[in-house]
Amino acid sequence: MKLEIDTAVEGLANPQLAALVVRTNLMSITRLSRDLPYDGSAELSMEDHFFFATLVAFSSAFSAVIEHHSYVSRTSNDLGESYFQVSERFSRGDLYNDPNAALANQYSGIAEEAATRIYSLQEYYFYEDHSPAQELAKMSAEAAGRLGTGVDLEKDARAAYDMAFQVWSNATLRKSFIADANELKTGIDVIELLNRPLFDQVSDASSMIEEWSELRQKLQNSSRADWDVWIGWIQNRIDGVPLNLDRMKKWALLSLTEFPQASVYNPLFAKA
Repeated sequence: MKLEIDTAVEGLANPQLAALVVRTNLMSITRLSRDLPYDGSAELSMEDHFFFATLVAFSSAFSAVIEHHSYVSRTSNDLGESYFQVSERFSRGDLYNDPNAALANQYSGIAEEAATRIYSLQEYYFYEDHSPAQELAKMSAEAAGRLGTGVDLEKDARAAYDMAFQVWSNATLRKSFIADANELKTGIDVIELLNRPLFDQVSDASSMIEEWSELRQKLQNSSRADWDVWIGWIQNRIDGVPLNLDRMKKWALLSLTEFPQASVYNPLFAKA
């Protein structure tokens, strides 16, 4: 018997699958409020590194997905082939050395580096199981990185689908995943999907909005730093504010080789 997820991902091209991974994982990350161990007066320690590393990882993932989608769309028009056919040809390696794919491959490489950075943080802080935030961001960046290698992303999409259930302990986000997948098959493109309000396919998003509001309040009350950039980016995705790809590309390129407190990170993102 074919499972719901099997039907959902069947016939989707890699950039579409990657878009589902990024969007679903970003929905899950809004549930972090109950996982944070500090109150408004506490000093953040390792959490700030992870929060800003997740922003770099998601920015690189968005950038890579959009660039690959744009490349596949343009090449599809140029060759007179379907979007899926071009994506499959890229996966087989037929188009990997196409100069027109250079930018897409570049951002896949950047996404892969961002995923590696989060893995290094997890190893350094022994922090992997504390909160899903960094794992969700790493999964998104890894999927975007694999776009450049042509690896089939069905496995990544299934992992995002399963993670949504683990994070929320119900079927809410999995239903949203299925709805998004079906719409990709019936005409909307990747950029339109990523620009949509984050919870637009969720029948009752009140609990998700409440979780996000609690997290936002904790960060705003933190004595350690100004979190406006990070909060604003997530809020824009929730509200469906059109993506600023140029800014996300700049964020994707930020180096997190040093780990100052969040008050140092915030101006970096604000200026990018």
